[in-house]
Amino acid sequence: MDRQLAGRAGRRGDPGRFEAILSIEDPLVREFFHPILLRIAQSEVLDRLGLGSKVGRFLNSYAQAAVERRHASERRAVLREEEVREKRFAFAGGTE
Repeated sequence: MDRQLAGRAGRRGDPGRFEAILSIEDPLVREFFHPILLRIAQSEVLDRLGLGSKVGRFLNSYAQAAVERRHASERRAVLREEEVREKRFAFAGGTE
């Protein structure tokens, strides 16, 4: 979804710009990262080393990829359920 929105940031052929904002308090971030990693990301040490934005981009990319993997898995599960249902109702001439 984020990439779709970024692609639509431009107007009438202009490339446009967007800025991704990642919050440590975001439920997705808290779900996918160990608390120790989050504590490190919150520390000022990364900014002093000049790594803050790089770590932020990594966290954002990782969280986005994890959500995409979860959604793909859910779509596969729905497909499997539909296939099972098709087999169960095959004796009656199929499903609607």
